Amino acid sequence: LLKRLLTSDLTKRYGNLKGGSKDIKGHVWFKGVDWDRLLRREIQAPYVPTVIGEGDASNFDVYPEEREPYGKSCNDCYRDKFPSF
Repeated sequence: LLKRLLTSDLTKRYGNLKGGSKDIKGHVWFKGVDWDRLLRREIQAPYVPTVIGEGDASNFDVYPEEREPYGKSCNDCYRDKFPSF
C-alpha cells in the first residue's frame, strides 16, 4: 500500500488512478473496514494516546537537535553560481 501511495510515478500512484480513492479503500490492508460506519464515527480507534493538553509532545520520540548558527558564513560550494543573492 505505502509503495503505491508514495511512488513518484503519477501514472501508478494510488489515489491518482482511474479508481481514485476506491483503489486505496479496496486494498487488502483495509479489508473489513466499514467505510460508512467510519464516516459516521461509529468505530472506536484501536489506540487513543494519552494527551495532557494542547502542545503535548510526550507521545513522540526525542531526538537531539543540530543547531546551525544564524547569520554565520558557511562553506557554500554554489556561492559563485548566485553572486547577487
